[in-house]
This record gives sequence, structure tokens and C-alpha cells, in this order.
Amino acid sequence: MAKALLRVLAFIIDAILIYFPSILLLQVVFGLEFKMADIVAQLFMVLYFAIAGSAFGGKTVGKFFSKQRTVYMHDHNDLAIVGLREFPKMLYFIPHFGFVFTLLSVGLFIWKKTTLHDWIGGSHVLMDVQEKVGG
Repeated sequence: MAKALLRVLAFIIDAILIYFPSILLLQVVFGLEFKMADIVAQLFMVLYFAIAGSAFGGKTVGKFFSKQRTVYMHDHNDLAIVGLREFPKMLYFIPHFGFVFTLLSVGLFIWKKTTLHDWIGGSHVLMDVQEKVGG
């Protein structure tokens, strides 16, 4: 349960840094309506997760502060592999259907201790302490 809460905390930190400022900037500076700004900000989040995860050893800013990292089945974290994990996150944002994918992901987490995007991307999230002691 604590790991799940830390994953949520990491996401909230990343959303505060990327998603919410993007919405504000896209609406105020570029004059986009909220729906369009929301879609673009979600794309920014997915790009942020892919680039940060690839460039910083599986860590975003949120994962850094919550002491977590994403690891991949094949021990590669290049942009293509990380993108494979991050792209399915867009399923969560599909109007009217995103909620179904989110529920599926939560159910998968409860049942198999993995999320939908981790399962599709062949990855899992470890606490830094787990990695140091070997899992």
C-alpha cells in the first residue's frame, strides 16, 4: 500500500511541475481552450515521462523525491524502450474510455502488483532501497 501511495505522490509531483503549468501557459499565452490545452498538456506529460525516464535512469523528478525508479525487463532504458512504456499512458486520457483503462490499471495493480502501462512496457517500479539490496 505504501508503494502505491508513493507512486501516486510521484505522479502528483510531476503533474505539479509539468501538467498544471502547461495548462496555464497554453491557455494564457497561446489562448487555447481548456479541452485542447488539457490534451496538449497530457502529451507533454507523456513526453516528459519518456525523456526523463530515459535520460535519468528511470527517474522523473517525482520518482527522485519518492525514492523510486523504473526498471525494464531487458535492462535498457533508451528512449524507444521507455516510450513503449509511456505511450500506453495515453489510454488513460481517452475521453469517456480513459476511466475504463484507469480502472483496469488499478485492478491489475491490486491483482498482479503492476500497472497497465508497466505490463505493456515490460517494466516495473522499484523503491531505491529494493534496488540496493537486490530486490
